[in-house]
Amino acid sequence: MCERTPRVTLGLLLLASACTGRHYAGPPRPPEQVAIIHVGNAVVRELDGEKRRGGAFDYRHFEVEPGPHRLTLVFELTARSLGGKAIPAQPGEGVCVLEFTAQAGKQYYLGSGPRGDWVANWNGAWEGWVRDPTLDRKNDIVARCNSQPVAKGTHAEPRSAATGMSNASDPLG
Repeated sequence: MCERTPRVTLGLLLLASACTGRHYAGPPRPPEQVAIIHVGNAVVRELDGEKRRGGAFDYRHFEVEPGPHRLTLVFELTARSLGGKAIPAQPGEGVCVLEFTAQAGKQYYLGSGPRGDWVANWNGAWEGWVRDPTLDRKNDIVARCNSQPVAKGTHAEPRSAATGMSNASDPLG
């Protein structure tokens, strides 16, 4: 029989509280006054200029103020088997920058996946998107971005698909 120690209980409480990140100042707000961005399989490296750890050690979703938001994503194709051969995880090329305007009371879902013929010979190209499930299925993607390589040694961020502007910050930390 397993006995719970105070450390295990504290660890579980900390883990449970780490599921949602409030990305605004002040006290918590009711759901109808914020937008929620669910991370899903995306790895968020930057949210509105704030660096993120991304992946399993970051939040599962963010509460944000209504208005414009900018997310820098990275991608990794998970380990898989192809014809009985084990293929290790493969990092995607560069980053992509998603920009969209969140509305109060709505929930948004991030996604990412490989682009092109990736089953046999993936070249590292991938895309990211944000969905609004309140829209009809044909039009529920409210923003999309394609991966762009980051110049080696410069850590320059690619231009945003929405604005064509470059942000001089280092998206990969």
